[in-house]
Amino acid sequence: MINSAPQANLDQQKAFLKAENKTVTDTIAKHFTDNPESKRLVVRVPISANQKAISEAIKTISTKQKDKTIYIIAADEKDGKVVHGCHVSAEAKEKGADAPAWATEVAGVLGGKAGGKGATSLGQGTQPENADQAVELATKYLEKLGL
Repeated sequence: MINSAPQANLDQQKAFLKAENKTVTDTIAKHFTDNPESKRLVVRVPISANQKAISEAIKTISTKQKDKTIYIIAADEKDGKVVHGCHVSAEAKEKGADAPAWATEVAGVLGGKAGGKGATSLGQGTQPENADQAVELATKYLEKLGL
């Protein structure tokens, strides 16, 4: 008889990750639906340090809502991890925003690093307790540029 516990565990993990992906996309969609004039969002999402969920959300924004500038942070204090990512619209880029520079600046507060090219950047860190401070820093970055 084959043990189905590992498969059940895998299925449960996939369902959890799918739910987290939905939480991130729903959070973003709600912001832009509730604020149709908004061109930007800096947010800490209530999920684990799930890089795939952040990456998928950034990918969706970069293909379906290119006019939006977004920074997403997910911190898991229990595991001591934080992941983050951003997308910079063409309009924001014209005003001086730079995704890799923005993410690198935020990564410094989160005890990690970031990398990317063009309009997107992703990062990770080991100081999830600084996530709220990172949200403030990411917001101030845009405000300095008049965004």
